Amino acid sequence: MALGAVLAAASLYVLRTEHQPPGEIALTVPTSNARFTWQHAGGAWPRGAVQSSFRLQVMPANGTAPVYDSGERGGGAQHLELSPNVMLMAGADYAWRVRAAVAGGAAAAWSAPLNFTTAPSSWSGAQWIGGRNQLRSSFTLPSRPTRARAYVSGLGAFYLYVNGQRVGDHVLDPPQTVYPKRVDYMAFDVLPLLTSGENVVGALLGNYKWGYV
Repeated sequence: MALGAVLAAASLYVLRTEHQPPGEIALTVPTSNARFTWQHAGGAWPRGAVQSSFRLQVMPANGTAPVYDSGERGGGAQHLELSPNVMLMAGADYAWRVRAAVAGGAAAAWSAPLNFTTAPSSWSGAQWIGGRNQLRSSFTLPSRPTRARAYVSGLGAFYLYVNGQRVGDHVLDPPQTVYPKRVDYMAFDVLPLLTSGENVVGALLGNYKWGYV
């Protein structure tokens, strides 16, 4: 089979957004200088094939027209950082995809899109959800939402619960920092844990003062 024919059917890629593990959805991508990397999945490209060019697109997650298109770029680089003048909206859902070509062959098909969410613009809406190190609050939803993110910081480590179910599998998060200068936060997709009507969110904190959700 001709090399071009093989590559035309080779649409398998391993995509990674920022520092997120391959295949997982990144929820705190910066609005500028976002970074994307990819690898060619095993068996998708012929042995010895070398990438000669690529093209990358970023579009809203609803699949409308791209907000960024790199155009065809030559070379074997399998990463791209958006230039500072390419600004994405804060707290918005996007997707990206890539396609590549090999010297002497046709371009492969586009990869399947990988979704990501940009970081929120500020913590102006942060709220205490209780007192001391055991926190609890409830809220009512008229219907089940279509999108729900939790951005959480609990100094000294935290466990977050929504409707009695543990959120995520992280241990000893957020990482320790010089707290008066910088506080890290974690982001979670909590949509599967919410329901219409009353919902309850709770957290257990380490022996520190701060716990925002």
